[in-house]
Amino acid sequence: MPAARNQHCPAPARHRRLRRVVVIASAAVSIAASLLVLFWDGCARSLAHRDAPTATYVGTETCASCHAGVTARWRGSHHDLAMRAPNDSTVAGDFANARYRYAGVTTTFSRRDGQFVVNTDGPDGVLRDYPVRYTLGTAPLQQYLIALGGGRLQALGVAWDTRPRADGGQRWFHLYPNQRIAHGDELHWTGIRQNWNYMCAECHSTGVEKSYDPATRSFATTFAAPNVGCEACHGPGSLHASSRGKVAFAPLTRANEVERCARCHSRREEFSEDYVHGRPLGDTHRVAMLDDQLYHADGQIEDEVFEYGSFVQSRMYARGVVCSDCHEPHAATLRAPGSQVCVRCHLPAAYQSSQHHFHQPGSKGADCVGCHMPTRTYMVIHERHDHSIRVPRPDLSVSLGVPNACTSCHADRSASWAARQVKAWYGHVPRGYQRYAEAFAASTRDDSGATRLLIGIAGDSGEPAIARASALQRLASRLDPSFNGAFDVIRAGLSDSSALVRRAAVLSLAEADASVRVRMLSPLLGDNVRAVRVEAARALASVASIPLDEYLAGERFNADRPESHVKLALLYASRRQYVDAERELREALTIDPRSVPALVNLADVYRATDRDADAGRVLRSAVTIDPTSAAAHHALALYFVRAKRGDEALSELARAARLAPDVARYANVYAIALGAANRRAEARAVLIGVLSRHPFDRDALSLLISRLLEHGDTTSAIEYVRRLAAIEPSNMSMRILAGRLSERHSYEARRP
Repeated sequence: MPAARNQHCPAPARHRRLRRVVVIASAAVSIAASLLVLFWDGCARSLAHRDAPTATYVGTETCASCHAGVTARWRGSHHDLAMRAPNDSTVAGDFANARYRYAGVTTTFSRRDGQFVVNTDGPDGVLRDYPVRYTLGTAPLQQYLIALGGGRLQALGVAWDTRPRADGGQRWFHLYPNQRIAHGDELHWTGIRQNWNYMCAECHSTGVEKSYDPATRSFATTFAAPNVGCEACHGPGSLHASSRGKVAFAPLTRANEVERCARCHSRREEFSEDYVHGRPLGDTHRVAMLDDQLYHADGQIEDEVFEYGSFVQSRMYARGVVCSDCHEPHAATLRAPGSQVCVRCHLPAAYQSSQHHFHQPGSKGADCVGCHMPTRTYMVIHERHDHSIRVPRPDLSVSLGVPNACTSCHADRSASWAARQVKAWYGHVPRGYQRYAEAFAASTRDDSGATRLLIGIAGDSGEPAIARASALQRLASRLDPSFNGAFDVIRAGLSDSSALVRRAAVLSLAEADASVRVRMLSPLLGDNVRAVRVEAARALASVASIPLDEYLAGERFNADRPESHVKLALLYASRRQYVDAERELREALTIDPRSVPALVNLADVYRATDRDADAGRVLRSAVTIDPTSAAAHHALALYFVRAKRGDEALSELARAARLAPDVARYANVYAIALGAANRRAEARAVLIGVLSRHPFDRDALSLLISRLLEHGDTTSAIEYVRRLAAIEPSNMSMRILAGRLSERHSYEARRP
């Protein structure tokens, strides 16, 4: 096993929708691109790394020789117990020949020759003995790490519930109890999603170096300490220790504390190990924004996002509150029990009064944390508080379907009841600090007013930076010439003081016209935060000959992940470097033969290089591996279209539309194919179905209007023409058409 240094436990990054970028570069863009190279060269020289004495890790015991008090508080903390070698004091689970049955497999936990041994199904489904190499975590559950060859450590899917028996604990349980995860599945303990080197190491250990070797596809991961010690937060301590404290660490200040905690307490992706304590997190990590798959429309937690993305939404953060105001950082405990931590700042007379909470004193409803930081359960038993510290909004539950603290407690009552009650108490609907729910919900529904709402959030300096960034990112698919305001807020975002906002502004332009990208993104190649520079380089890669060293280094750092090779392949394909693209996709499939994104994109490379028969073979493999992949079925349908196999194409298009009803494009293409096959009534029904789910989808509206006007159905068409005119206010032809249809409809209604 590695001597001691490893990576981190980011929650698995969501796969982005994979789209090929098609660019037609004008002569003006080519000239600008040439100037861009000169600009980049100057920036690269100015950003050259300066030599400095290099500190190394010395270990917690060295720190303890001078800092005995804080070390004593740290011992036994969740940080101390984050990962330990197995022994009688660190292993919590029952290894006295205990058995647990799941998905037809009986796993046995025993002791043998001084080792803790798990007998369970391996990567081929065969039962074998596996010694436990490390414990992972301490409460409310503990997992166990097993070596699987090639330097890999894998987290066992059967975990030990460390809670007291009276609370339902002291038992073995599976982390996916409602599924049947068998060998070969990426969620199986032997699969890529349970790999400690990538998923867990950075946040459970100190001074991790992943050290993945693409040539041998193996790890030589090391860490300075197996657990989270002093130097994980303060940085390597050799210079400080050897100078007897005269050489200071990078200051851990109120200004940078929250980001320093966010290195682990956030949903993010690591793209470099060159982390420097005190430098912006964006130099090495991409923090997730308020995406639909991660957060509810109002910013409440949905998927496992940890604390940072929530806390930076809060009024507390905006007012300068930091993590250590509520949490003792060394013991990793609250500074006071429960809601008592709140009244250290908030006057008890005002906030522990029934005039504030309208509940019986001492009841759950009078609890600050229960109302303002409701919990969600992850990993079956781990309750985690939402750190956005928000005012309960049952009215938003009524209008948008988001959760609220009131009915999570009063489970037998409706959100409407709770909304009426809150309004009666306060005489109005409390709005709270987070006010972007309507904008993000409208964006998800593709409402006609979504663009204006997003522009409003993105351009409001009073909104949290993460909300403004999320609004900018959502504008990417809404860069309609009708809304010049979108470009105004994007331009402002590119020079915002928040690196997260600047990165989002770059992302919003990733598929804009080539000339727009070159003009607006060139200055960002010299940004002082690496994540921003990398996104700018990626966005410009297909239209300008710029150095991509930082972007390529980031993806190659994660060369153990198939998704990194897919992203590299997309970059190469956008530059028509198909040999390189194919190489990356084949490597992705070597790492994970079941990677559907890799298969679909490999088929696209085959199509682009006149190997359509190979594309068909690969796509059939993709739908066999994952019959629920709408993207794979859609791609296979397009292959059948090219092969002039209409019936098979229609069948696959129908399946894709059925599998992903939230993706309007699949149903729209299906409707086009139905129309081409003279099945016009079915095409019309499909489009009406799309618009019932996506009322303002431009493509569906345009297609349905054409179908209706072809059949002279002006009465039905007028409603959809008005919708399209509403989302394209500068489209004069559409406004004229709406007027003419209204006149015709009125005339026909007056005829006897």
